[in-house]
Amino acid sequence: MADYEAGDSATSMARKHGVAPSALLRFLRQQHAAIRQSGVTDKHAQRLISEHAAGATLAELERRHHLSHGAVFRALHRFD
Repeated sequence: MADYEAGDSATSMARKHGVAPSALLRFLRQQHAAIRQSGVTDKHAQRLISEHAAGATLAELERRHHLSHGAVFRALHRFD
């Protein structure tokens, strides 16, 4: 729970512990953790766009920001 409250995503924590993200979120809710809104904020999308323009590949952005391919792709095209 401390990792989630420190900013780790539920998806990255679920991978780390070998469970489904839904199971991890259910556990966090049972522990009365404040569940963050999922998705990429506009500010984060702008950062992804900047890094991509500077030469980062989608795969690099996915790893660096612990995001799925779809989340990175949508963020890069958010302001088209």
